[in-house]
Parts: sequence; C-alpha cells; structure tokens
Amino acid sequence: MKIFTKVERNIVVFLSGIFLLGLLISAIKGKFFNDENSGLTFIGNDKEISELISSTNNDSHEHFQKIDINSADIHQLETLNGIGPKTAQKIVEKRNELGGFNNIEDVLKVSGIGEKTFEKFKDFIIVNAK
Repeated sequence: MKIFTKVERNIVVFLSGIFLLGLLISAIKGKFFNDENSGLTFIGNDKEISELISSTNNDSHEHFQKIDINSADIHQLETLNGIGPKTAQKIVEKRNELGGFNNIEDVLKVSGIGEKTFEKFKDFIIVNAK
C-alpha cells in the first residue's frame, strides 16, 4: 500500500530539502554573524531597539546647525521637515504677532503645526533672545 503518489513524494522531498536548506542557512548565520564584535547583531526587545535608534538619531542632530525660529527667514524654515512655504510664512507672521517666540514649543501656536509635525523638527530648532 502506497502512502504517497510519485508527485506527492516529490513535493515532500522538495519541501524537506527547502526546510533543511533553511536550517543550514540559520546555522551559518548563527556561526558567522553572532560575533559580539561584528556589530551586526542586536539582541533585545522592540523597546530597546527603538530607544537605540532614537538615541542614535538624536546624537546625529548635533552635527547640524539648529535654526533659530526667532530670526530664520522663510527659506530657512522651509528646510525643516514638515514645513512648506505656507507654514513657513505662518511661522513668520506668528513670530511678528507675538514679538518673538519664548521657547520652541511656542511654534505650536502656529496654525497648521500640531504635535506630529513639531516632533519631526523640534530637534533642529532653537529660540535665541528676541
């Protein structure tokens, strides 16, 4: 009594081969890429990974000159992530209306800038004296 037909047996052999190939690849990766000094392995949960990425991104901001929103012109403001020409114009108008911003959070008073947009560029702005 045959359990599998010839075609079914070929499929089982093929899938078994794929499975074994996967195990072999995993073993090779484990052997060659789990070296602590390789810099290719990060073992941790999602929170640790996102904290690492966040701290890396924050460190990279130090290499750029921050934009002073109390003195920047429209073109400088447009370089901020999430700020287009219309919003840049609104920032200048609000700055003039307020007599300058007291802190970076004051830019949230500008129509069209919410928390999500502010989060995109807050690390790239400063407020110097009015």
